[in-house]
Amino acid sequence: MTGADSETVSDLVQEVFLAASRGLAGFSPDKGALISWLLGIAHRQAARHWRSASQHAPPADDWLTTQVRQSSDGNGESAAMLGELVDAVRAAIASLPAEASALLMGRYLDERSTEQLAVEFCISENAVRSRLSRARQKLRDTLGEDLWTMDA
Repeated sequence: MTGADSETVSDLVQEVFLAASRGLAGFSPDKGALISWLLGIAHRQAARHWRSASQHAPPADDWLTTQVRQSSDGNGESAAMLGELVDAVRAAIASLPAEASALLMGRYLDERSTEQLAVEFCISENAVRSRLSRARQKLRDTLGEDLWTMDA
């Protein structure tokens, strides 16, 4: 989600677990599963990173940038447009609620099945499908219909 190098990801993981250890007293299983609570913390840390790093270009070796490079066919203008799209998608995902962004990334970036996501989130497969549908709609709303249907 951050498009960060492995060192930055390691730092963010440490920040997530530090925040979790500080806030453990506030965790209640009655409010939801532990994984959802941790994903919420991770989402906030990633969003904070995205906001602070928004002035900088994403690193050349992250997954989305690699996809842009492969799609651009050596055309600099096309690569620049796709790079802007990557930034817009990354920012839009960071602005979504934690569970929505985690589900979208799990399904489409990590290519996990709805069954795997159901186990991970402690919900039914039907709930995963329903929440993914709502997450995709929120992403569409955030990106705007023109950007969502744009041919890259």
